[in-house]
Amino acid sequence: MNLVKIEQQLEKIINKMNATSHDFVITSSNCDETVYFDQPFQVKDTQVAFKLLTTYYSIPNIRPGKNIFRYRISPDTSYEEIVFETGAWEFSAISDYLRGCFEFINKKYEYTITNSIMPDTETDVLDIFFGPETDTSKNDGSKKKKRAETEKQKPEKRPLKFPTIKLTAQVSTMKSILEIPEGHSVDFLTPNTIGSLLGFDRKVYEAGRYISENIVDINPVNTIQVHCDIVDGARINGHPSKCIHTFEPRTAPGHKIISEPKNLVYYPVFEIDSINKFRIWLTDDQGNIIDNRGEKLTIVLSLKR
Repeated sequence: MNLVKIEQQLEKIINKMNATSHDFVITSSNCDETVYFDQPFQVKDTQVAFKLLTTYYSIPNIRPGKNIFRYRISPDTSYEEIVFETGAWEFSAISDYLRGCFEFINKKYEYTITNSIMPDTETDVLDIFFGPETDTSKNDGSKKKKRAETEKQKPEKRPLKFPTIKLTAQVSTMKSILEIPEGHSVDFLTPNTIGSLLGFDRKVYEAGRYISENIVDINPVNTIQVHCDIVDGARINGHPSKCIHTFEPRTAPGHKIISEPKNLVYYPVFEIDSINKFRIWLTDDQGNIIDNRGEKLTIVLSLKR
């Protein structure tokens, strides 16, 4: 090894020993944040690296525009609409919520139909058989006897039971299964339907068992990208970018997201001496700003000279 190379290596070692680094901690409830400085911050010959992100998974997969399940229990009844609130729903939570709504709505029809075909009171039962009671004493003992016998044989009110639609997951194919009882139908043609999220085509499904035509589309994002507007040199698909980190949120809704790379990758700051502010934002792989619904997040950047 010649003397020039030795000197170059020593210079690199000395530069590393003399290098100083600073951590910028950004805490916000917004996925698009601009950080301001009280006085100009020197960034000449500075590099930036993503160091840490922590938050809770709150990215919604159900929101207005894709949040209605529409069905009916028979051709003679009107359609019912089950509306989902905006949120990060797991498939099991969707299935459980639908089941609860089906049972509640079915009871309404069971009660209505039962009370329309069955008498409400004991007097109604007797009046059906013997007509309204009068004050006449003629044949009074015979009539009372018949009333007493009929009361013992009075039909018991038993509400009608409707079968329930069932939604389950076919884990092996990542599709969903919809079982529709006889007489029922499910309308995925309606605006704002949840059908495409469950993997079904836009059409009306009559009684039968169906496996969704498509994979369940329940994950709102595949990857999250962290961008910083003061960096230079980053690229996505060969094109210049401000992206300094990409990760996959491998956690269930409501659970904590922690992204902390093992090795920091530093990007040069574009050629200016100082900054008064910088912007940092999170997007999905389509470039859309992440909707974290106001959930608190913390991002740490490492700046090195």
